[in-house]
Amino acid sequence: MSLAVDAAGRVIASTPQGLLVSSNRGTTFSAWPDAPRLAGLSTSPDHSRVVGVGAKGKVWTTTSGAQNWIEVGAIHGIAQAVTITNSGDILVVDDSGLTLIPSE
Repeated sequence: MSLAVDAAGRVIASTPQGLLVSSNRGTTFSAWPDAPRLAGLSTSPDHSRVVGVGAKGKVWTTTSGAQNWIEVGAIHGIAQAVTITNSGDILVVDDSGLTLIPSE
């Protein structure tokens, strides 16, 4: 399980049941409809972007306040850490090494 807070103040939690989201500072959570199952959530330094790694190494992002997730790339191993910059560049550490997914 991991947590991320975006610039809109949403608390996003990855759980075994899928992504949950709270818009009231974590008081209550609800399922995020149609969201991919993700682990290792991280936000950009300005919290405008959120990134996570899903099944089969797919890397997904969303932006602050958005309702959808966009698949932006994939990794080759099992993710151990993920980060994203304010401009959208993503770096993932997995058991095969480092993967950079540049923003488009």
